[in-house]
Amino acid sequence: MSVRTFSDWLDIHARRPILKVVAMALGLQFAYFCLLAYNRYSDQLEKIEHLRESVSVGVQQSNRPLIEASILSFLSSQDIRAVLLCHGNKVEMAYPPGSLDYCRRPVRGITGWAVSRPVIGVHTLTLIVALDLFSIFNPMIFWLFISVLMTISIFGLLMRMDRRFKAEILSPIMYGLDSGSPLAVKELEALRHKNMERTKLIEERARMTALVDLSTQVAHDIRS
Repeated sequence: MSVRTFSDWLDIHARRPILKVVAMALGLQFAYFCLLAYNRYSDQLEKIEHLRESVSVGVQQSNRPLIEASILSFLSSQDIRAVLLCHGNKVEMAYPPGSLDYCRRPVRGITGWAVSRPVIGVHTLTLIVALDLFSIFNPMIFWLFISVLMTISIFGLLMRMDRRFKAEILSPIMYGLDSGSPLAVKELEALRHKNMERTKLIEERARMTALVDLSTQVAHDIRS
């Protein structure tokens, strides 16, 4: 069996296993959040596909009221910023009317994401739906915040435990057992007292041995 320092033993059998467990928990949480995000986004894509079918029917029948009713019904969701019908870079229809010109520059960023789909049967027209990513993923933000807070708390607790362990256990074991200062851990304090008693016993034995040697030398000198 290889001989290790106490710090190495603690690192192998305590720090690393705890960090592995924390890393595994974070990995599972991240995978869970990715699955939730994928499901939420897939749900929006499915709704967009239904809108595309309704709008396509309205375009093929030249039924503007049907197109408007489908779009306005779709806009009732707070996850949607805008819906546009584009002919190339030209805006044919936009709801709400003051929305950005997504036909010329579809926005894809952290807060917004534009999904483009060609109208069925009319390839010159394109349906563009601007999603509000913040609204879509808003239910997960709270849990994400809790996860981040728990992660920071765990790592802060581990760092605090490491500092206190080094200050109250590791350092006294290495340097404090021979000192006259009391230790904070009861078992270490008992060990320090035993070590002090053993040190005193060794010193007394050394004095007795020196006294016996001196007496023997004196007796020898007297006989001589």
